[in-house]
Amino acid sequence: MAYQFDIKYKPTAQHGNADALSRLPEGPGNNFDQENNCFAVEELDTPIDAEVIRFHTKRDVTLMKVHRFIQQGWPTFVGPQQADILPYFQRNTALVIIDNIICLQGYSNRAIIPKKLRQRVLELLHESHWGIVRMKQLGRRYCWWPGIDKNIETLASSCNICKRTSASPPKEFSSWPEAIRPWQRVHIDFDGPVFNHHMWLVCVDAFSQYPYIVQLSNTTSADTVKALTSIFAIEGLPETLVSDNGLQLTSSQFKEFCLKNGIQHVTTALFHPASNGLAERFVRTFKTSAKKNLDDSMPISEAVIKFLVTYRSMPNTNNKSPAELLHGRTVRTLLTQILPVTKSSKKQPVTTKFGKDCKVFLRNYSSGPKWVEGIIEKSLGNRVYLVKTLTGQCKRHQNQLQARQSTPPQPTAYKPSKQHQQSTIDEPLKQQQQSTIKEPSQQETTQNFQETNAGQQILEIPTSVRRSERTRK
Repeated sequence: MAYQFDIKYKPTAQHGNADALSRLPEGPGNNFDQENNCFAVEELDTPIDAEVIRFHTKRDVTLMKVHRFIQQGWPTFVGPQQADILPYFQRNTALVIIDNIICLQGYSNRAIIPKKLRQRVLELLHESHWGIVRMKQLGRRYCWWPGIDKNIETLASSCNICKRTSASPPKEFSSWPEAIRPWQRVHIDFDGPVFNHHMWLVCVDAFSQYPYIVQLSNTTSADTVKALTSIFAIEGLPETLVSDNGLQLTSSQFKEFCLKNGIQHVTTALFHPASNGLAERFVRTFKTSAKKNLDDSMPISEAVIKFLVTYRSMPNTNNKSPAELLHGRTVRTLLTQILPVTKSSKKQPVTTKFGKDCKVFLRNYSSGPKWVEGIIEKSLGNRVYLVKTLTGQCKRHQNQLQARQSTPPQPTAYKPSKQHQQSTIDEPLKQQQQSTIKEPSQQETTQNFQETNAGQQILEIPTSVRRSERTRK
């Protein structure tokens, strides 16, 4: 400090060095020390006892009217001009006067509180910050006035201290707009790590509840986009995609994916999974069902497939399965095979190009000539035949066959000799049943072909030239 002080005690009687400006009066004052200036008032609230209630009751106009009616008798009718008396008139049989205090009789006598004391009584009821129910229970034992329940509710709901420590308000839910067509709105969510520490991407259609489940090794934005792309390649692009606020679903890469494909991405509120309830509920169903299948000694891959097969074919509340609602047809399962298949009564005629025992050339795909001879044994369908050859039986399509018929150059009648009539193509086929099979030479094949043509010309040859039935390219 810049100064040093020596402190000495000096009695008050020796003090005479007061400054003149603060102590020297201007002159004699007539009102000196006559004004009472009050700069602070501290109110002391005394307990509200019977004496205080009697005091304020005598100064309450409405209660004094009630006091007089109780002593002299109630009127038979109370009009609108006496609306303040109406609540007391409705309870006039239960109102009594005890020691000049109006009371309401019941399972306990309750004092009627004058209007000036009601706020203080409410504060006493809300002492220790009790809730609405406790305040009403406490008030119904000691006091009453018109509208006390409403006043208690207002005080308790306006207390900020109670709001800071109160429980969550009652939950209110509103449903998503109902989807009117398949794949209009799709909900997605992640599940895991579960089932050997795997992550699963769940995708559910809002219209049909048709689910997709994709196993993921990582839940990055790239992996999520890849999994959704594989699903959308099957069902198409949805109009709206609903998800939570996961980092992989709010990244710029995922936003770009939705923007490029014309998908409206809607995210739910933070820490409110009920907003994405469709996907959340399906995750729970998937966990429960897959765990049961795992307990039944199934591998995880088979358990997931078994769950999807049964869930997709399970009828909903409208008796339609998710597969029917999404794809418009009933999925064929093991249960659907129990019912007989309804066959069409109108049978279409079956036409075949070659009949039984018809002699043909069939395409040879092994060593040897390109076309070999054969005979039709039976038809396996409209276009497929079982053909018997020198080396055995084979199956051929009609595009791999051609008839062994030829039209001679001259449209004249021709009658083969007896030797030709007795010689047919069946002789080499009969030799197949013997112990050895002889490969026909080129000369024998040519001779057999001529004999076959001769045997087929027993009838009169038509005069017009026959056009080939092969499709002209």
